[in-house]
Amino acid sequence: MNAALIREIMTGEQLKNQMEEQREANSARIAHDFKGKKSKGGLMHIAEIPQREFFRLTSWLGEGWWNDRPTLRHLQKTHPHLFSHSA
Repeated sequence: MNAALIREIMTGEQLKNQMEEQREANSARIAHDFKGKKSKGGLMHIAEIPQREFFRLTSWLGEGWWNDRPTLRHLQKTHPHLFSHSA
């Protein structure tokens, strides 16, 4: 029982990490597709953040963190591959 439980915990953690890497890679690809494109109707694509990470940041920083320029600049420094234009 102990070995089975440990194996399940380890494989579950590996699966979670793989899925997170996949989501981040997809977001990076989308952000790369938007690089150099002009805005339409006054709105411009700035960043592509995976959904789980967005909700995690919202619960941690509170609603409206995406309007806080210093927070976006910090995210751009730590995760530049997710940004299509500068914040």
